[in-house]
Amino acid sequence: MDTRALMGVVQLLMTRPSCDHIAQHLVLSLMPDHRARAAVISLFGQDGLLHAVGSFGVPPTLLESFTTLSLWDTSPMTDAVRAGEPLIVSSREELTDRYPWLDSEMTTSDSIVVWPLSLPGERVGAVQFFLSGSPSIDMLHAELNGVSAVVALYLSMLFGDMGRASHAMSAPAGDRPEGPQVGIIPLAERAGGWTVPPAEVQAADRPDLTERQARILELLAKGMTNPQISRQVGYSESTVRQETMAIYRYFGVSGRHEAVRMAGLRGMLHGSKSTV
Repeated sequence: MDTRALMGVVQLLMTRPSCDHIAQHLVLSLMPDHRARAAVISLFGQDGLLHAVGSFGVPPTLLESFTTLSLWDTSPMTDAVRAGEPLIVSSREELTDRYPWLDSEMTTSDSIVVWPLSLPGERVGAVQFFLSGSPSIDMLHAELNGVSAVVALYLSMLFGDMGRASHAMSAPAGDRPEGPQVGIIPLAERAGGWTVPPAEVQAADRPDLTERQARILELLAKGMTNPQISRQVGYSESTVRQETMAIYRYFGVSGRHEAVRMAGLRGMLHGSKSTV
């Protein structure tokens, strides 16, 4: 364990920092040797979902995809949390293969590291780093094992005392608006003891696709690209991209081929002939 890194984080936490400030410290003070570019901290809410509560260096368009994640989403964050183990995607090729939907969003990062934030008997959340280059796995374990436990304890106490948390946790304590409840939940109460529900149960528990998402899904099934869809529906390419990612999360898949296939199996394409 890197005791100097641990003491640096302990000293920071004694100042009662915001979640954004913690993310900034982890990137700039703890991870510079790994060429960290950005970080997102997500915690469990009482709704059993992961909510982004702090970030540093993450573009707004990418941060939107972390606002709320369900445990059956296909993403590095949820994969690491479900497994309860760090997840390291050490090359751009591996990233593209495992999470193709992230490829177009990550223009300055080549690898991803996700470290669960855990306490004995419960999983608090996770922190995801975006790196330029490949990390040293041995160094990561030495630096992050102790740090992640201390950060998890701090956040569990902070959010437990507050009873609820806002997505805008960077604001001073007195100015934080009311937000989604995030208090720490016993392990056995979360997502059925961490067993991912079968697809039919997942679909029943999720809200339906919005009208706009359903329209974009139909156009995806026709083989249209995002720019083509943008012109067709009259929304920006950025909006189309975000809605496409929401569709992927709805089906628990990582690409348009899988999304269209799942939609076809569920009879959601209303007669559209898939060309994907």
